[in-house]
Amino acid sequence: MNEPTIIIGMTKDDEKRLDDIYGQLYAKSESNNMKFFEYMQLLLDRDMITAKYNLQFYYDLYYQFYNQEEYITVVTKGKKSQVKDEVPKFSRTKFLKWIEQLGIIMYSGHKKTLPLILKDIFQENKKKQEFKVMVYDEINKRILSEQAIKILIDFQQDFQALFTYYQPENYFKGEIMLSWKEVRLMNLRLPLSQAIILLHDAIIYPNQYSTDNLEDLFLRIVPASHSKETQFYSQNGVSSICDKIINGTWKHKQIEGDPKLSYLDFQFMITRLGLDIAQKEQKFDLKKEMPQAIKSFFHYLGLDENGQHQPKDLTKVQQLINKFYNQTPSEIHQSKQLVEEVDEDIQWQNYLILSNKPELLDYKQLSKFFQTDLPEFPELKGEKKLVIEFQDSLKERDRKIELKRLAEEAKKNKNKPAAKPQQKKGEGAMKYQWEPMEAPPKPCSYQYFIDFVKETQNVNPLRDINQLVTLTHITAACVLLPESLYPIDPPQEVKHFVEAAIICFTKQNYYQAFQNLNSAQDLWVQIKETELSDAELIFFEYFAGQIYEIAGQDQQALNKFLKVKTHADKLHMYHPDKALPYCGFGSVLYHMQEYELATRAFTKARQIRDMIIGDEQVESGMILNNLGCCLKQLGYMFNAETCFQFTIAIFELHLGPVNEMTLTAKRNLEKCKHNRYLRI
Repeated sequence: MNEPTIIIGMTKDDEKRLDDIYGQLYAKSESNNMKFFEYMQLLLDRDMITAKYNLQFYYDLYYQFYNQEEYITVVTKGKKSQVKDEVPKFSRTKFLKWIEQLGIIMYSGHKKTLPLILKDIFQENKKKQEFKVMVYDEINKRILSEQAIKILIDFQQDFQALFTYYQPENYFKGEIMLSWKEVRLMNLRLPLSQAIILLHDAIIYPNQYSTDNLEDLFLRIVPASHSKETQFYSQNGVSSICDKIINGTWKHKQIEGDPKLSYLDFQFMITRLGLDIAQKEQKFDLKKEMPQAIKSFFHYLGLDENGQHQPKDLTKVQQLINKFYNQTPSEIHQSKQLVEEVDEDIQWQNYLILSNKPELLDYKQLSKFFQTDLPEFPELKGEKKLVIEFQDSLKERDRKIELKRLAEEAKKNKNKPAAKPQQKKGEGAMKYQWEPMEAPPKPCSYQYFIDFVKETQNVNPLRDINQLVTLTHITAACVLLPESLYPIDPPQEVKHFVEAAIICFTKQNYYQAFQNLNSAQDLWVQIKETELSDAELIFFEYFAGQIYEIAGQDQQALNKFLKVKTHADKLHMYHPDKALPYCGFGSVLYHMQEYELATRAFTKARQIRDMIIGDEQVESGMILNNLGCCLKQLGYMFNAETCFQFTIAIFELHLGPVNEMTLTAKRNLEKCKHNRYLRI
């Protein structure tokens, strides 16, 4: 029997190749632990550091796995046991998991991310001459240490300013023609001539750094990768440019074979320059004080940590950095633009997925479902009839009380003669004079105010009857409580996609939600190696229906819920998911303003849940809330209030009074009570 691999979906051959890469090429300094500089070498050799996945991204990802808990197998007295490894390290197992996670991040939305990231690791999709790698001498290895990389991350903003302003299109125009964002998107490189001009403006060349030193620096940072670049270096191209810059005769032009510096190379070049000068002047001990040496040189150039830039006018370089910040929009404005662009991308992706031709809806099946599966609309008394019956019951109660009182008085006075009024001699009967009663107050109704305005419109010429409007006849709609689903015991790999789909759904990125949902389903089938069960398929179909419903695609949503019903019919009769298709239909019909059909669907769902899980569970309370919403829209206010009151009682019992679902039900009840008195 074959031994299972650490990463699901990875073949034994791929795992063996990765073991060779890990152990033989990079993790050499310590057994089963890849140091940070070795990790950086791996990234540089495979050209994986880009504008999107930059130093900060890989730095955080490395330490995320480096600090993860790991259990190792220990043999004691012939018995194997799992023991927690107390020493954090970037082991072989973490390396394989790192590759898997990197593939999920870099190729988000693809069904199979592992083969794509393995191609990057094995360099099967790139030619070797397409990118160059710096020479890994002693100083360059220091640059790749975690201390140096952390400093580079801390100085990113000023590095971006420097790299952007010294682009030829900006430098010779004296203003920002290309922003950092445009430079990053176009992946522009910096000619060596501009790097030399930068060092000349910073009074480093030729005072502290000679032409030979510059040529050696460039050869170690951007070595020649093809014949033209080799010819450029062999024909003293660097010294020729230096001479013209010093003499003031340099005119910018494209030089054939110019290696050019990427943004990453530019950062490494500046860092290497600082270490070379520190080693030459012997101000710092690089073995112990390397971070101080790098920071000291950066401050000498006029660079500051992120968010701490202070205007300076000491050197030309510092003046240009100040000019960049003055001509560049603020970070807040840039972040707003970035958010707007992300929103536009999401809207475009949603348009692509939602503008597809929908599946044809089986109207015969849907009509049969409404006629046979849904119960009849419950016989409910209207609001006016309920009020009349309530008033009649009060009158009947008062009449019975009065009759009882009269009967008791008659029984007491049965044997007593009636008392005769006694009058004084010569005195007649007392005469009573009734004063007129006060007139009852006028009714303060909507019609009363209309009549009042009509009577006073001539008295108050400033009032215009045509401008008198009211919104009291518009009722606030109650809020449904959607079903919250999660698949039954999915593998850990599937959970990542499911949670990503839920997050995208909440952010209204429907396109990405569908991509993650499909990836989760395909991966689960691949892991399980058989078709998913009906209970598992219900989640994917119902979730897809919810996405279509929120996106306004009611026809697509009904199609999905019909599929949910097909799977639910195959479950045993006491399975709680048998109520889900009716919940989905009720929600869609409610948004389609088919409130009577929605009421019938929710009634069927309530019957199923009351039979299976009882009528005092949270799920039953959610259906009662949704029933109340439908009844309120149909005008059955007292019935709706009763549903909401039962819902609140259930939620307060199980969830508490301040839970979001409890508060939603309470707001629905307040809307219902408020709107009951606005109906005419």
